Amino acid sequence: AMDILKQVEVLIEKVRGIGEVREAASLRRFELNTLKALEHILHSIRAFNEEKEEERRKLSAVMRQVSILFKDNEETLNKYKEARQRVQQMEGDTVKARNDVIKYHGQFTHKTIECEQLRAQISWLSTDLKEKQKELWSLVNLNSSDSAELDNAVTTNDKAQTLVFCRNTVPRHVHYLGQPLAPLSLDLFLRATSARRVSRAALKTVEIDTFELDEAEMLLLVEDMFREYDLFDKLNLSVGKFRAFLVTVHSRYRSNPFHNFHHAFCVTQMMFHFLSLGIADRISSMDIMVLLLSAVCHDLDHPGLNNGFQVATCSALSLVYNDTSVLENYHVSCMFHLLSHPETDFMNKFEPAAKKEFRSKVVSSVLSTDMARHFAILKDLEANQQMDMTSPEEAKLMFMLLLKCADVSNEVRPFSVCCRWAVNLMDEFFAQGDLEAELGLPVTPFMDRKKVTLPKMQTGFIDGILLPLFTTSAAILPELEPCLGRLKSNRARWAELQLKEEGTAGAGVRAAASAPPSDSHDGPKAGPRTPEPR
Repeated sequence: AMDILKQVEVLIEKVRGIGEVREAASLRRFELNTLKALEHILHSIRAFNEEKEEERRKLSAVMRQVSILFKDNEETLNKYKEARQRVQQMEGDTVKARNDVIKYHGQFTHKTIECEQLRAQISWLSTDLKEKQKELWSLVNLNSSDSAELDNAVTTNDKAQTLVFCRNTVPRHVHYLGQPLAPLSLDLFLRATSARRVSRAALKTVEIDTFELDEAEMLLLVEDMFREYDLFDKLNLSVGKFRAFLVTVHSRYRSNPFHNFHHAFCVTQMMFHFLSLGIADRISSMDIMVLLLSAVCHDLDHPGLNNGFQVATCSALSLVYNDTSVLENYHVSCMFHLLSHPETDFMNKFEPAAKKEFRSKVVSSVLSTDMARHFAILKDLEANQQMDMTSPEEAKLMFMLLLKCADVSNEVRPFSVCCRWAVNLMDEFFAQGDLEAELGLPVTPFMDRKKVTLPKMQTGFIDGILLPLFTTSAAILPELEPCLGRLKSNRARWAELQLKEEGTAGAGVRAAASAPPSDSHDGPKAGPRTPEPR
């Protein structure tokens, strides 16, 4: 159309040129008509061109919209592809998770079957254990009431083992050298009945090597000591609760090198030895129980750090007991806390007056083991060598004498045994000395591992403490004269070692604590472990 328009315009221009040249009227009119026609054609062509231009603009707008839609569609397509990839990945994860579920479900089913089998075995073992217990009752000649009481104690064994009822008696903010012992179960205690390796006759001698015993046997032997004097029947004691009490007492001792349950048993066994020499015939059944229980509990929950350390560090115990016989007060307090609970109160049938008498005698006996009171008590003993056992005060004084002698009686035992205890005591002393140095406190002289030796410590302790004590004791109770003889024999052995040590600059001899007293409350108590030779 544009080309035609241009041609028409050119033709018009030519016609106009021709019109100017020609003069004929007719030709002029023809030309004019032709010109009009051509102008009309030109107008029509221009109108048509405008319509087409408008259509082109509309088409351009449509193309722009199509382009925009195409771009949107492309973005949507990309998003669709990404979503599909994620769906495929999730489908894979779902398949994997389903496989894991199937796998773990199989394992769970297998474990469930195992648990059911174990539960069945436990049930069978529990039934078998009850049958074995009934056999044990017949072996040890327990009557029906004792059997029922012990069954009840076994039923409440969890309380006895976890010590829920006596944890509130443990002081806070107190240094402890050893860790609490793992509780012995009543079942283990009972099984020791069939494995007794020590007769009561051997238990009455000082030749017994307690390092060969395990602690379950020790508990059983303590019960044997009670049975030797028929205390359960004479005093109407509960056997089941007594065993729960012993298990709990064992749990409250710590794994100190010296002050531990093994030491408590040794002191109790030595007390049993003293009683077997004829002393038991001169006192009541109540007094026999006082002496045995005082020995078992005299170092209960000992922290392995002596009274001097408690006072120097202002420990919780020293604040409670006002720096006076700190540990001794604490030990006896722990004992009566245990006896205040129904699960372990084997004297629950005692009259209040009998309980009061028992408590008074136990407290005075245990407090006498404080070495700070040693010389004052020794002076009282020397002034009362003719004791009247009918006098309550003089009876208490004799109980102090017996417990003090039993508490420091390791030097009365065979030399090989007393050496082990001396090494354990030295270990505990040195551990305290190290802790004192670490805390910036003055190191106790006989606890300084750099300055003391074992033979010198032992000879000094025997000369300064033991010989005067056992000499006075033998004068009051002639039955203890053999103990004095063995003490002098062991003292000679230590003197020989001291001479060898001084001659060889200490070769072959382990360093230990020096001459100051190594009382049972200022030193460690070896556990049932057997120390390696040193």
